[in-house]
Amino acid sequence: MKRNFKRVLALGITLCAVFQFTACKGSNAKDTLVEQKEFVYVPEYQELTGVEYINVSSGTSKGIYYSSSTYDEESQTSKTSIYFLDAGTKEVREVPVSLQEGGENVSFYIQQMQELSDGNLAVIQSIYKVTDPETYEGTQSYVLSVFSTADGSEISSTDLTSELNETENSYIQYMAVDGSDNIYLANDKRIWVYDRNGSKLFHLDVAAEAWLNGFGTSKEGQVVYVAQGQSQNGLEINVIDPAKKGVSRTCTKDVPDAWGNQSIAPGFQKGVLLNGRSGLIEYDLDTETAEPVLDWLDSDINRDNISAYSALEDGRILVLTHDYSSEKRSSEVVYLTKTASSEVAEKEILTLGVMYASSDVNSAVINFNKKSDKYRISVVDYSSGGGDDAWERGMLKLNNDLSNGNGPDIFDLTSVNVKMLAQKGIIEDLNPYLEKDEQISREDFFESVLNAYSIDGKLYSIPNSFYVSTVVGKTSEVGDKPGWTLDDLMALIESKPEGTEVFDYATKEYILQTCLTYSMDEFINWETGECNLNSEEFLKVLNFANTFDSEWNYDEEAPSAPSKIQSGQLLLMATSFSSVQDYQMYLAMFQEPITTIGYPCTSGTGSSVSGQFSYAISAKSGNKDAAWEFLRSFLVPEYYENQSHIWGFPTSISAFDKQMEKDMEAEYYEDENGEQVEVSKGGWGWDDFHVDLYAATQEQVDQIKELINNCDRIGSSDSQLNNIISEEAAPFFEGQKSAQEAADIIQSRVQVYVNENR
Repeated sequence: MKRNFKRVLALGITLCAVFQFTACKGSNAKDTLVEQKEFVYVPEYQELTGVEYINVSSGTSKGIYYSSSTYDEESQTSKTSIYFLDAGTKEVREVPVSLQEGGENVSFYIQQMQELSDGNLAVIQSIYKVTDPETYEGTQSYVLSVFSTADGSEISSTDLTSELNETENSYIQYMAVDGSDNIYLANDKRIWVYDRNGSKLFHLDVAAEAWLNGFGTSKEGQVVYVAQGQSQNGLEINVIDPAKKGVSRTCTKDVPDAWGNQSIAPGFQKGVLLNGRSGLIEYDLDTETAEPVLDWLDSDINRDNISAYSALEDGRILVLTHDYSSEKRSSEVVYLTKTASSEVAEKEILTLGVMYASSDVNSAVINFNKKSDKYRISVVDYSSGGGDDAWERGMLKLNNDLSNGNGPDIFDLTSVNVKMLAQKGIIEDLNPYLEKDEQISREDFFESVLNAYSIDGKLYSIPNSFYVSTVVGKTSEVGDKPGWTLDDLMALIESKPEGTEVFDYATKEYILQTCLTYSMDEFINWETGECNLNSEEFLKVLNFANTFDSEWNYDEEAPSAPSKIQSGQLLLMATSFSSVQDYQMYLAMFQEPITTIGYPCTSGTGSSVSGQFSYAISAKSGNKDAAWEFLRSFLVPEYYENQSHIWGFPTSISAFDKQMEKDMEAEYYEDENGEQVEVSKGGWGWDDFHVDLYAATQEQVDQIKELINNCDRIGSSDSQLNNIISEEAAPFFEGQKSAQEAADIIQSRVQVYVNENR
């Protein structure tokens, strides 16, 4: 055992050189969007091969502990092992602890682990032993163990089962050790404190309306937790004093918006390190001040893949990442070294403006930055800064930046008024880039999607995937052809008994905004500047919206939507389709043929495309070819090979066909009678409605293709425009003005807005 403990594990670990990491220089006066930093953290990568899953991990000032499990098919047993990566030697060794093995009737996993001051390891073990294999009933136990990392022996063991079962959530989300080696355990509502021998000292609960958002140890050896929802101040950092058996003080000033439920690491000199919305932040508990350390993307790290991080003794930062989204499931250790920007080679900077940087966006940016030796993309998150109005404030700033010519090189179209920007000539036409591309062409993608993102023959975006927003009804009631007007819908409503619901959960405001989202082009012509928001057609929209309730009141005794549909009490479902399984579910819900009729409009089908990765290039960008290289990186066949990161329908026809082929493949198992039984591909549950889904039929796939091919628009988004209409429609909904009076004011205000923004 000791020999195995001392030898380096043969995990095929490779150390990667710094990958062309560079500082950035601005382009075309975009410097105002990206802060020019004096220092950058240069990454060095170490891949952990042979590790499919990392269960839990814990960073220290000398390295990182992590656990991983393997399963033996022949013996049907699983084995969990703990490893330590030494940041000094970059070697990995197995920590020889004697852990429970999982098997046919035993489920075992490690919930958390932390190192004590003497180098020994505290571990929370969860063991479930099945006593009745038919019902899978059994006994659950939780144990706090302290293991010697020298020989693997168990120094102490404490049964936590009764303690954890006192709360609704028995899963330990956090674990920390203070300067006196007291061990702190926490779920989202309660904190337990034990001494290093496993004797309980005390426990404390967070406020009833709050929950834990972070947990860890400060440089001073104090255990702190971040609470959310405890007060109007938002996030708070609470310092626990074991002598007082409670919180000694609370920090409320400048507490950064933490990213998810993150562990907290000791700071470099004092305080704590927090994983903020976009990067690592050092927070001084004494002065209650936050200092940004680094932006994860600047160091080519996807924040969503971070398992653990720590400040090393030599000043570097150690980060363990694991990509669960990819089929390969790669684990990587990153060593970050603080380096003066002047000491690294420069790249031309491209700015990418988003309202929210998703994990997929971050991955695409990182991949591009690693591969390009000339350009580097810097993400500008317009909704950063927090607050209830962060999204609306961000959309306003993005639109203003674009209109003023100071916008990013690449930007997300989902949060802007596409027609307005196109009329101003702000968006670059992608047709010439697509025509000269040697790998992809227009014929590779759904023509309807490209047309939806085109205006006057100019193509402004090619989303890599999409979903379709539409309205579903019974074919027997709405017909078998997509597309109808508001008059058609009103005629259907009038033919039904009084009290029949049109849409579920609908309110006046919801119906108004929904109608405008999918038909705003019928009332505003951005090319000519003409507005028709006091026309007869718009009055119909106002009056139709006014037939709904002002607020939606939840009634737990009310029948479910599927029940109301089947009884005829509910006519339509406003919904979206992102898979053939969605279509199968609605077929089962309606229990008869359905038609994706679309939202009411005066022309077209009323079914719209909402794209994922629907980015545009600024016509004022100085690096349009480089921007196209980024956009095409998630449109090329190689990107579609990994379908796990494609949400919705692929825009690529070949990728779509492959997905449909997979959806139509039936899988079987042999039952006790030797009969072949088809395996369900999943199911849907909706109150009293449940359906198991099986392999799709060719007819169902054809219906999805028809739905996609019939799409003729994208949903427009303009928060200022929407706010004007909502504000002036409210007096009409409240009975204070007539529809005509409200429409005349809306027309006047919107006309001014359109004139100012053309």
